[in-house]
Parts: sequence; C-alpha cells; structure tokens
Amino acid sequence: MPETGANVAANDLPSILSRVVEIKVEYDIRLLAQQLGTNYRSLMYWLRGERQLPAYLLPRMCVLPQEL
Repeated sequence: MPETGANVAANDLPSILSRVVEIKVEYDIRLLAQQLGTNYRSLMYWLRGERQLPAYLLPRMCVLPQEL
C-alpha cells in the first residue's frame, strides 16, 4: 500500500524536528527539555520518533532557539 502524504509527513516529522534542534540549538538539549517543561528522556524519545510529540510543545520548540 503506497504511503499517503499525511503518512509520509508523519514519518518525517521526527527527522525534521531532530534536524531543526541540531541546527538551531547550539546549547544543551537538557536545557531545552527543562525550558519545555519536560525531561530529557521524553524529549529524546520525541526527537527520535519513538513516541508522539505533544502538539502543544511544537510551537515552543520552534521559538526557544530563537530567543537566545
């Protein structure tokens, strides 16, 4: 069964988030987790795509690196 655009986008989201964090965040990932109000382990699960990222965190993840 071919993947639909939504499935491709969903499968690519973790890799996109990981790249954004790698590119934009030149500070400690643990600090990013703290600023998001979560723990390091959960953040890493989300970035690797092992668990679904809570939607409410996405806007904050995009804004935090720009605030430095």
